[in-house]
Amino acid sequence: MSIGKFIWNIVETIVRGVFGFIFKLIGKEYTDSVHEGLMQFVKFGIVGLSNTVLSYVLYAVSLLGMQKAGLFPKVDYLIAQIIA
Repeated sequence: MSIGKFIWNIVETIVRGVFGFIFKLIGKEYTDSVHEGLMQFVKFGIVGLSNTVLSYVLYAVSLLGMQKAGLFPKVDYLIAQIIA
């Protein structure tokens, strides 16, 4: 089993446990279709979070690099945003 599948199985187990408990508390049935919908939402959240982190890292690295090199001192933040 690859590391990605292993991590995804852990995430899926956590989601099933947490939402299974929440659904039990509110008296609803936690079906497979509900689980699939929640997992799609979790995937969407992971993609959005990773995009935000990657964009911020690219922005920070390019901005700091341009500031250290003294390139484009008045518009360096704009160029860094374009790079990100």
